[in-house]
Amino acid sequence: MKEVKILYDPNEILTAKLESTTMALTPLEFQDAVDDTIWYLYQYYWNAQRGNEIWCIHLLRNSLEHFAKVLLHKYCPERALLGLKAIYNSLPSALK
Repeated sequence: MKEVKILYDPNEILTAKLESTTMALTPLEFQDAVDDTIWYLYQYYWNAQRGNEIWCIHLLRNSLEHFAKVLLHKYCPERALLGLKAIYNSLPSALK
């Protein structure tokens, strides 16, 4: 499956890179996404205790961005790097 569509490349500079392009997460990227999800939720918990609502919104957004990659890694690994951009169209309908 090609993730990138090249519209114009007369010297075929991008065509050589097309075969090595993937939107799947490496094991290290997956572990980072899991760690970041937990870390931002941990920070959210303590900031919510202090009543810092504005910062809590930011922390939840960050957590959700990383958790989207984790979900896509399980259900649609070839699009996992896209995160929130691809989650609605890529998850099974039972999870929506």
